Amino acid sequence: MGRGGRLEDRREELLAAAIRVFLAHGYSAAKVSDIVAEAGVAQGTFYLYYRSKEHILHTLVERFMGGFIERLDSLREPLPRGLVDYQARVAAVLRATFSLCAENRQLARIFFHEALGADPSFGELLNGFYRQLSRRVQADLEHGIAGGYLRPLDAALVADALVGMGDMVVRRRIIFDQGDVDLDHLTSEVLSLELLGILRPSAGRAPTDDRETTGRSARWFG
Repeated sequence: MGRGGRLEDRREELLAAAIRVFLAHGYSAAKVSDIVAEAGVAQGTFYLYYRSKEHILHTLVERFMGGFIERLDSLREPLPRGLVDYQARVAAVLRATFSLCAENRQLARIFFHEALGADPSFGELLNGFYRQLSRRVQADLEHGIAGGYLRPLDAALVADALVGMGDMVVRRRIIFDQGDVDLDHLTSEVLSLELLGILRPSAGRAPTDDRETTGRSARWFG
C-alpha cells in the first residue's frame, strides 16, 4: 500500500474513533486526547488530519449529509407523471432515507443528536440541510399540484411538515431504538399517512392507475 493509502486509512481510523468517543462521552465532554487514545495514535498525529474536535465533527456531519443527498439525487428523475408515479417516488425516498440511517446508525446519531447545539456553525449547517430537503419536497408537491393529482396546498408549509415527520421517525424508530428496523413497515405507514392522512378513506381502495386518479384526487387528498 502506498503512502496515500496509509494516510487515508489513518484518517478513517480517526473518524471511526471520534464516532465511538462522541457516542460514549457526548460531544461536549469528549476531548481530542480521548479520540487519539481510542485510535491508538499519538496526539500529534491527530493534527496532521484535523485542526480540532470541531473540525472532525464537521467532517462527520458533512459525510452524512453528502451520502444522504447523493442517495436522494439518484431518485430525482424522472419526474412523476401522475399519482401512481408520485406514490412510487415518495415510497422510494422514504425507503432510501430509512435504510441509509439504519445502515449508518452511529453516524446518523452523531448527525441527529450530538451535532445539535455543538456550535452555532453546526446549527446553521443543519438548518441548511433541512432547508435543502424541504425545497426538494416542495418542488415535488408543486409539480403534483400543477399536474392535477395533488390538491392545492401550501407547498412550503407542507414540505416542512413532511420533512419534520420523517426526521422524528428516524430519531425515534431508528437512531434511539436499537432493535431491528422493519423498513417495509416504516415506509408503508409513513407513506400511507402522507398520502391518505389518518381518516378512513371514503372509497374502498386507493386509486391504482392514472385513469382512476382523474376525478378522485379530491376524494383522497381533499
